[in-house]
Amino acid sequence: MQVLVINSSSTATMTEEIAEAARLAASPRMAITAVNPQDAPPAIQGAADGDAALPARRLRAV
Repeated sequence: MQVLVINSSSTATMTEEIAEAARLAASPRMAITAVNPQDAPPAIQGAADGDAALPARRLRAV
């Protein structure tokens, strides 16, 4: 089974941490891929940041 995790912020280090946590929680048969947009805010801290993060036009796989 494959799981795609989408971090809506552009912070790659956070995406990597999310991916690692998902891998630790997943069964051995699960393949975890985590991505984040490159052109979104570095953090989603309110409605304006959320609006700026959508749509995620470009995703970067980690």
